[in-house]
Amino acid sequence: MTYASTLLSQNPVHYWRLQEATAAPVDIGSAPATLTAGNALKSQGGAAYAGSVCQFFDGVLDGHMGSIASLPSAAYTVTALVKMHATFPTSFHCLVAALSADGTQRSQMIARRNAANNRLCYWDNTNTFQESSFTLAATTWYHIAWVISGTSARILVDGVQVLSATITAPADTYNAASIGVASPTALQGMKGWIQDVAMFSSVLSDAQIAAQHAAIATGGNLGPTASAGPDQSNIEAYGSVQLAGSGSDPDGSIASYSWNHISGASSNAALSSTTTASPSYTAPGTLAGSTDVWRLTVTDNQGATDTDDISVTVLPARERAVIGGVEVPVNIRAVGS
Repeated sequence: MTYASTLLSQNPVHYWRLQEATAAPVDIGSAPATLTAGNALKSQGGAAYAGSVCQFFDGVLDGHMGSIASLPSAAYTVTALVKMHATFPTSFHCLVAALSADGTQRSQMIARRNAANNRLCYWDNTNTFQESSFTLAATTWYHIAWVISGTSARILVDGVQVLSATITAPADTYNAASIGVASPTALQGMKGWIQDVAMFSSVLSDAQIAAQHAAIATGGNLGPTASAGPDQSNIEAYGSVQLAGSGSDPDGSIASYSWNHISGASSNAALSSTTTASPSYTAPGTLAGSTDVWRLTVTDNQGATDTDDISVTVLPARERAVIGGVEVPVNIRAVGS
């Protein structure tokens, strides 16, 4: 499974891939919410895995912020891919935060730098630091996760636990989120790169978090799905029908369609177009009493493909007569039958 499909199989409430070129982050989780566009420099190369891009945050201005579906503050998980800049300043830098609407209660993953280290920390709703012993190396991608279960807070880096601490559980739910910044009033901007931020309204197991980390090596693009439409039957030779091909892509768009002949009398088979989703098909006379098979291939915006076949059963053409200027089929029976 790809990284994205692994996350989606774990049913995130929100999942911002941060692969947009210009627009605000698009959420493909189970309860989609769109954050503000922020100041991140989008579609950066050098992402955490093949087939993806990331976003760069400059550590000065605001990041992405907005309302989300409520997260239960005493049972949730947040995961993200993070890489710190080489000139990461001495300060507190928020990677991802879940917030109450007024910003008074916060659950944040913080990179805290002092003269000695760049430590990964959890900051709970009482503004208390829980500092891990893990040091973030500059220009290195990390898969980070924080898991809240009651009064327990845990941080895992690349699938390995680096902190387990006791916290004061907030009394309400979180209904706002920010990426690359702490809140509208306490910016604490992060300088570096972030991609694939996911929020889960449940406590993920260590095995699920490890599965996310393992999936990084498989790449990130979710492939498209092709549909050639329903098989067509009882089409007379020389008759026409509109095919109902289509394609869908869960994390991008369909870049192209291509129809290819698989079997049947292709020399006389006719599609109005081989590069549109739903061309019209004209049955050749040479196929009378047999089947024609065509294959639709769809390609997404990252080059992944999928195929689907359609069969067209072609009947012999019936005798026709012109009655009142209109051509109609007729049944001809032998005299005396």
